[in-house]
Amino acid sequence: MSPLNDRALWAFTQVADYAFASLIALLSYVLFYESGEDTQFQLSNTRLSTYCAFQGACAVLVLWLREEIYFYVIGERVPKAKQKTLPDKTYPYIFQTYSLSMSSFFLMYRSEIIFWSPASFTLEFWSSIFAPFYLLLVLRDVFFLAPLHRLMHTKKYYHLHKLHHEATSDAQSLHAFQIDVIDLMVENVGAPFLLFGLQWALDRRVGIHWLVGVLLTFHDGGLHSINPFSVMYFNPFLDWLLEPNVTHQLHHALNKGYYLFVPWGHLISRKERLADCQKYNKVLKCSFSF
Repeated sequence: MSPLNDRALWAFTQVADYAFASLIALLSYVLFYESGEDTQFQLSNTRLSTYCAFQGACAVLVLWLREEIYFYVIGERVPKAKQKTLPDKTYPYIFQTYSLSMSSFFLMYRSEIIFWSPASFTLEFWSSIFAPFYLLLVLRDVFFLAPLHRLMHTKKYYHLHKLHHEATSDAQSLHAFQIDVIDLMVENVGAPFLLFGLQWALDRRVGIHWLVGVLLTFHDGGLHSINPFSVMYFNPFLDWLLEPNVTHQLHHALNKGYYLFVPWGHLISRKERLADCQKYNKVLKCSFSF
């Protein structure tokens, strides 16, 4: 198969990424559908833990399959540094991050912090998913990545972050799981509690819909993907306006700068966006048109 040109690759990615995310959502939906709304509160610990394990395994497998398909579709245009199989040492960390994440999901399900409700094509339903998703991205960037990610790149604290940066120009989707436990907590635990506190202060239901977890998983996997056109925000306008995969790949390749996951500069400067895309092509020795 000949590699797709950039316009065709962009279009294929939109269809594929929405389909992959929908697949995980559908599998999760089927698990909980039988008992109706908030069914997880009626399940035994054994059954709920099995469901959480299955959800997490599906997410990892879909991210792996997604990346393999992009290796095939992009073909020889994949940067040479990325044309490698994952090293064996990555797999234990994938299992570690998967286990910790699903254990936290189990506890949040059981504590009624993560909730399930049947899908509906209403503004209320979709806003209950996307509003927390976008807010969590903002809170994580502003209150945790801005001060702490930069700090972990200093000599004193780099040992906490070094494992994740063993992936450099060769970063691909499942490298998102290769992360030290403390690093994982610093970057991911705080923002949800800020969100829950805000919900409590506003007298709103405290918690997030399970679909928010699906979106966050795809976001973090997409940041590390070999495909620079990866869908990140599931909003065509934002995915056109911002290039978070590009900036995070540069962060790994250069091991400095680009400390936030959202490329805020792209919101106000198309010139900055273009410069980052040109740097991506230069650093990774490729030729994508953005």
